[in-house]
Amino acid sequence: MPTDAERLREQLAAVEHERWAHWQRYMHSLCPSSAVGDRIIPSLLVERWERQIATPYADLSEAEKASDREQVDRYWPLIEPLLAEVERLRNEAKALRNDEDFDPSPIITEYDRVVAENAALHQEILRLRAGHADLAAMHAEAVARLGYDPNRPLAEWEQQLLDEQARVIAAERDVIEAARAWRAAFPTHWADIDLLGRVHNNLITAVDALPQPAPQAGADLHMTVRQAEEGGDG
Repeated sequence: MPTDAERLREQLAAVEHERWAHWQRYMHSLCPSSAVGDRIIPSLLVERWERQIATPYADLSEAEKASDREQVDRYWPLIEPLLAEVERLRNEAKALRNDEDFDPSPIITEYDRVVAENAALHQEILRLRAGHADLAAMHAEAVARLGYDPNRPLAEWEQQLLDEQARVIAAERDVIEAARAWRAAFPTHWADIDLLGRVHNNLITAVDALPQPAPQAGADLHMTVRQAEEGGDG
């Protein structure tokens, strides 16, 4: 649904079209047609209109000013109610200022709330702008890495991306096929690798389950191991 401002804009545009059409009809009535249908502006009218174009409104004759006012009168029925509403609001505000019982606190509170919300909104806008800048930098880096040329046809750019995707998929497929071939060629080794992995996991689980030694006991154990390594008798 259009807003009041949008409706007013359309109404003013309609008035402007009527004004323009009226002026064109007036011009055509003063300009004779040539043999090929062109409209020829008489030299006297050219001189008169050129003078009026170069003259500010305040320096026009009263008759010329009256002609301009007639054009404004086309818009006046739409503008006058708005001016009346502005005047009414001004009178209400003046009455409130003169009212000793008037309490501006609710208005001030609402104003402070709106200002706070706008401040939060402003911070959110700054955050989104920063995020957009980061994305733009990442996009520029990716474009530079891929060697994107803005003058290059879009079809070639899309084909390059498709070729790059196909190359990655082919590489992944080669790795999978190589692993399958190695497993088929050395099934015993593959079983050993699986066994070692399970043993490793079991050892980690067993070590994690051992009780933690006291600090002194740990120190004694460390010394015992060190003496053994050095060939001592403990």
